[in-house]
Amino acid sequence: MKTVLITNKRDNITNDFRYDEYWKGRDFEIYTCIPKAIQILRDYYGLEITITSSYRPNDPIYMPDAHRKTPPAVDCVTTDRTKWAEIRDKIREEFKNWMTSKLVKDIINTGTNVMIIENTCLHLHHRKVNLHQTNQYGGIYIGEWKPDGKAGVNTAYSFPTI
Repeated sequence: MKTVLITNKRDNITNDFRYDEYWKGRDFEIYTCIPKAIQILRDYYGLEITITSSYRPNDPIYMPDAHRKTPPAVDCVTTDRTKWAEIRDKIREEFKNWMTSKLVKDIINTGTNVMIIENTCLHLHHRKVNLHQTNQYGGIYIGEWKPDGKAGVNTAYSFPTI
């Protein structure tokens, strides 16, 4: 998977997103599929999307492929937060019907293979290893995470159980 260097520059990385929207105080590499996937999401719903989280150099997860380290995952949400609940519900329906969803197909075609709805955001990632994945559907994980006061509860839509 190809990467692109994210720096604090105002040039566009996609039609509607600039490099500096991903930049978090330090240059880092990101898989090219992630900005493409977020652009698809914006185009699909016709709403502005804000990157809420990307590179976290001090992530406490001690795995070699920690999802906030290089290349990181990205969390995003509608810029107008009052629209998030409605869009989250629409995304949930797309995810539940992921095998026939044009949105999901277009995101998968970028190379993005992890899509997780959370209460406050959409999490997108490309993982090289089989964390939260099976080979059943080509290593794709599509699901939802809900906090439960502990570690949270995952609901997998792309395969029966996690």
